[in-house]
Amino acid sequence: MSTLPGHHDKADDGHEIGLVASSGTRVLSAIAVLLVVASVTGQIVAHSTGHNTVYGLIPAFDLDGEANIPTFYSGALLLVASALLALVAVLARKTRAPFANSWAVLALGFLFLSCDELGCIHEMMVQPMRELLGGQPHGVLYSGWVVPATLGVLIVVVSFWRFWRHLPDRTRRLVLVAGLLFVGGSVGMEVIGGLYRDRHGLDFVNAMISTVEESAEMAGVIIFIHAMMGYIGEQYGLVVLRFGGRA
Repeated sequence: MSTLPGHHDKADDGHEIGLVASSGTRVLSAIAVLLVVASVTGQIVAHSTGHNTVYGLIPAFDLDGEANIPTFYSGALLLVASALLALVAVLARKTRAPFANSWAVLALGFLFLSCDELGCIHEMMVQPMRELLGGQPHGVLYSGWVVPATLGVLIVVVSFWRFWRHLPDRTRRLVLVAGLLFVGGSVGMEVIGGLYRDRHGLDFVNAMISTVEESAEMAGVIIFIHAMMGYIGEQYGLVVLRFGGRA
């Protein structure tokens, strides 16, 4: 790997891969849009015809489903964000930049979020939280995991406030937008969805609320990835991953 200010010499006998924020974001966004369209189409078919599987295609692309294509993609996005944060942590340590440890902690946090997305760890909190809250909560507490999730968000905001303020203006704004989308989708829309499911059950509107929730989460992570790639480019120049050839 090398970091150069705008250009690089090609390895004599290796290959190099450059990270370009704009093109990477377009590709990630296009895939996300296709997944959203596929999920909405599937829900329209399911609720209008009563056919809930269609050879397995509807559950395979259901944004609110588990262990399917959107789940894998969301987990992969979070893993990419974790890798970029880890890269910044390494670069920060090499250049003795401030907040190197904060970058590393964030990388671990996104790695956990990726594992949670793929393994549905937060779903394991639902029953214990319901028991802790007195049985079968309704309304905003329909999904009990939003309670520890909200507490976790507050802890992160307080703990990383100085770190966030230290970021360049453009990166700071993008990170704020990404955070609002991700938290608004994962926690905010989950609360709204809980209120709706408590009163109306699992109908088409509920499916669309879940679609907005998952879409906002993906959008938030994609914007965050864009912010991190742009930050790396601004702070460290062109970053190249070199496979083979000279170190």
